[in-house]
Amino acid sequence: MTYVSPPTGREIKAVLFDTFGSVVDWRSGVARDVAAFAKYHRINLDAAAFADAWRAKYEPSMEPIRNGSREFVLHRCLKPHTPSAVHPCRSLPI
Repeated sequence: MTYVSPPTGREIKAVLFDTFGSVVDWRSGVARDVAAFAKYHRINLDAAAFADAWRAKYEPSMEPIRNGSREFVLHRCLKPHTPSAVHPCRSLPI
């Protein structure tokens, strides 16, 4: 079946959009799971602040890929973006 854009009359071949942070509530899930993990391991930390700090490391970890100084790697391979890179003592038992 062919879909056509009403305003342009052109065939629609793909519909793409970024869901990260718009449709997906990553922060609540990360904070919830980090809070449970911290409680189980008796680690005192602010889980919401941890989630925010973890997310804040994402953009800088992607910059070398965007500017071409590093080749493409899988998201999970970006070491500065790992949870242990966020915790102040960097010794989470993960």
